[in-house]
Amino acid sequence: MKPRLSLLTLALLGLSSNVALATVATVPAPYVSAGSQHRYFGLLQSTNGTAIMLRLRDGRLLAVDASEAFALNRVSEPLFAGKSTVVEGIFAANGVFHASAVKRAAPRPASWGLDR
Repeated sequence: MKPRLSLLTLALLGLSSNVALATVATVPAPYVSAGSQHRYFGLLQSTNGTAIMLRLRDGRLLAVDASEAFALNRVSEPLFAGKSTVVEGIFAANGVFHASAVKRAAPRPASWGLDR
């Protein structure tokens, strides 16, 4: 069974507190346990330092903290809006997705792998 995504409102990482909030996708329990490895494909919407917004194939946004990926030098650069991207990492207990890798994906969504 494919995990269902629910909506959670989170502030974009690294931005001031007076910035507008974004509605982003997270995967709730029992589909995701904190610490289990996941992979999501989508189009890069924006970046702000190590904070990334990824538009998933179903149209929802995923807020990604990519600080670990940058620290490990596991980021395909340059990152800019509109590019097909895959993120790999874990959801923390608070629902934030922490990427250990950010890579380029095939340009056509039909050739993307499954989200897991």
